[in-house]
Amino acid sequence: MTLTSILDGSHPRTRRRPSGSHWPQFLALPRDPMWLVTIPTRSRRAAGTQTFAVRAATAQAAIASASLAAGTSTALLHRRGALIDITAASAVLRD
Repeated sequence: MTLTSILDGSHPRTRRRPSGSHWPQFLALPRDPMWLVTIPTRSRRAAGTQTFAVRAATAQAAIASASLAAGTSTALLHRRGALIDITAASAVLRD
């Protein structure tokens, strides 16, 4: 058994199933836990928070992922241009 035969489904133990799933069951990726990351925000008018739900293995990885999400144009519009303080971010395990 080679990695190529596993991934392309040519090996008898990893043939594609009728359900349409192209990944062999033993190669199913485990899901990382869900974290709620709260990041304080501040503008000239008010202070607040913005919360992101992200999947990550650790709290530090969750905060890093949320900081990337906070940089998107959608997140910036949502907080009306307020600045974030990523050093004061906190992460809570959701599940």
